Amino acid sequence: MTQYSIRNLESLSGIKAQNIRVWERRYNLFEPQRTETNLRLYSDADLVKLLNIAVLIKHGNKISKLAVKDDEELKKMVLSLSYKPFLKNSEIDQLLTAVMDLDEYTFLNLYFKNKNTLGFEECVKDIIFPLLMRLGMLWRTGDIIPSQEHFASNLIRSLFLKEIASLEDPESEADSALLFLPEEEEHELSLLFYHYMAKKEGMRCIYLGTNVPYHDLESIAESKHPKMVMTAFISSLAGRDLKSYLMKLAETFHDSLIMITGSQLKKINFQLPENMVVISSPESFHKHFIAKNVH
Repeated sequence: MTQYSIRNLESLSGIKAQNIRVWERRYNLFEPQRTETNLRLYSDADLVKLLNIAVLIKHGNKISKLAVKDDEELKKMVLSLSYKPFLKNSEIDQLLTAVMDLDEYTFLNLYFKNKNTLGFEECVKDIIFPLLMRLGMLWRTGDIIPSQEHFASNLIRSLFLKEIASLEDPESEADSALLFLPEEEEHELSLLFYHYMAKKEGMRCIYLGTNVPYHDLESIAESKHPKMVMTAFISSLAGRDLKSYLMKLAETFHDSLIMITGSQLKKINFQLPENMVVISSPESFHKHFIAKNVH
C-alpha cells in the first residue's frame, strides 16, 4: 500500500494542504497515520476519497455535505456526473481518480462517454493527452507509482489499437506511411494516435513500434520507399545527438515527407531539412498532410 504526505495529496487533488487539515479537524474527514516526527501519512483510500471530493466541489457541492458521505456514496455521486454538462477539467479529474484507484470499469465508462460526446480525435486531444501529461508530471514528482502510470498507458494503448483496427483497410495502390520510434524510445501512444490518423487518410501504414534500430530503417527505405515517415522523440536521447539523427533520417528518406513530434523537439535550435516538419497537434498533421499532397 502506498502512503502519501499531505503535500502529495495537495499536488494530486489541487486542494490546499491547509484546507485538508481544516477538514480533518472540522469534519473528521481522514484519520491519517503519523510518523515518529508527527507527519501525516495518508492511504490510497484517503487519496481516492479526496480526488472524488475535489471533482464534486468543482461541480458546486459543499464540503459540509460531502464530508458525511461514505466512500461508496462519493463514488456514485462522481459517476452520476456523466449525465451533467460537459467540463473538460472535471472529466480529466475523474479519469485521474480512476487511474489512482486502478479502476478499469470506471475509466472505460468515462472514456466512452467522452468519446461519444466529442468524437475520438477530440477526446484524445482534449482529454486523453492532457491526462497523460498530468500523469507524467505526477510520476516525475513521485506522486504516483509506476504501476498506476502503466495501468493508464496500457488501457489507452488497447483503446487506440481498437480504433485503428476499426478503420477500413486502404486500397492496395495507396501511398505508404512508415511509423516507428528510435532506439531506447518506448513511449508510443502519440505515435499510435498518428497511426490512426494516417490510416484514416487512406494510407497503408507500416507500424514498427518502439525501439527500432537504425539499420532496419535503412533497409526499409531501400525496399519500401514510403511517401511519409513519422516518428517521436519523448524520452531523453541518452547521449544521442538529435541534430545528427534528424539529418541522417532526412538523408535516408530523402524522397519522403518526414513528420516528427515529441517533447524533446523543444531542444531544436537549428534549421530542419526541407523534407522534415514538426507536428505539434492533429491540426498541424492535417495541415502538412494536405499541403504536401500526401494521400
